[in-house]
Amino acid sequence: MKTADGADAGTGTVDGESGLTVMACGVCDVTWRGRLGDSCWACGISAHTAKAPPLQVKIPAPA
Repeated sequence: MKTADGADAGTGTVDGESGLTVMACGVCDVTWRGRLGDSCWACGISAHTAKAPPLQVKIPAPA
């Protein structure tokens, strides 16, 4: 479905920019806002990156 400005409805927008999503590197365990195909900002390898899974609650380990 298209909106009045021609963008696809349902695509995520961040600060008015379409196509941005939360990306993650499976090797470096880092996340950032970017686009599919981005290289990891830590290791620089795009083959390790993917769209980040939904946020999960992390429970700290007992002391």
